Amino acid sequence: MKLVISHWSALRYWRVSTAYDVERVRRSSSRSPRDLVCTARDVHALAPAKHGFIMSDAFPLDILVPSNQLRRPAKDVQPHVWSRPIPRGELRRVAKGLYVCSPEFVYLQLAESMDEISLAQLAVELCGTYGCVMGGELRERFAPLTSVERLKVFLEREAGARGSKKALHALNWAANGSASPRETTTLLALCLPMRWGGYGLPIPQLNQEIQVGKRLESYVENGIYRPDFLWLRELKGHAHRVRVTGEYDSHEYHDAPESAEHTRIRRNDFKTMGYLETSINKSQLSSGANFEVPARQIARDLGIVRPKADISTLTQRDLLLERLKKGLSE
Repeated sequence: MKLVISHWSALRYWRVSTAYDVERVRRSSSRSPRDLVCTARDVHALAPAKHGFIMSDAFPLDILVPSNQLRRPAKDVQPHVWSRPIPRGELRRVAKGLYVCSPEFVYLQLAESMDEISLAQLAVELCGTYGCVMGGELRERFAPLTSVERLKVFLEREAGARGSKKALHALNWAANGSASPRETTTLLALCLPMRWGGYGLPIPQLNQEIQVGKRLESYVENGIYRPDFLWLRELKGHAHRVRVTGEYDSHEYHDAPESAEHTRIRRNDFKTMGYLETSINKSQLSSGANFEVPARQIARDLGIVRPKADISTLTQRDLLLERLKKGLSE
């Protein structure tokens, strides 16, 4: 018998976990959902709380069960029906008899109760180097839990499962490499469709390393940069590429004199390398009206024309920014 932790309980585990070498279930292991532990008594016997899982009246433990007949909620246990074969290799062994669903499997499970904006936000977090811990604390990760490409492969393999189509569609606005919730908010505000309050820009590369190269190394002060956002876009009628960087500036980190000097050096170096740079700070993320200027600047540099937003559009963007900054809630 297996106790399989799923949904929000599994996500909370992955958000704080540093055990990236948690053993994968062998391919020869049973994929039948009939092997799943179903009763609260059996759940308690495996003591999931000792292995880092939150289990309380306020946050019941999410588990998978094979059928509605075996779905027996308790104060601290929340069963979810999964009657399909368990996806091969998508459980991680935490202890004997105790398993947690992979980040890819969790993304699919949560798709049933999330809309596409929340799913895009979740995908960017899973593919980034931070975790949103309960209480507003952030946990840095040395490597992403998954990638957009791996999520896509998994969802295509599980086509037909509840929520798979919606989850796959939300990946259109996800990217690898976000280093913070602020970067994720900025990314989605720039790239989500205009009908949702976004700016409808192409998806950039995040924190992608740029090396100066020998031809320009005598003209710049630093040799390597990782801009928050990088677009490489071929414009019609031009033989060269227009490269645009968008940098999120936080007053917390950029007000010190040494940071201001670094910012000056960086901007001079990007100009020398032929990059167009736009910075977005905290105050510009505070409202749709404030966000309008840097967003239009980036769009212009990319050769994309956006009409000036009217009151209705700005109100919609206010709502989107507020929602993205609030983060995902259970």
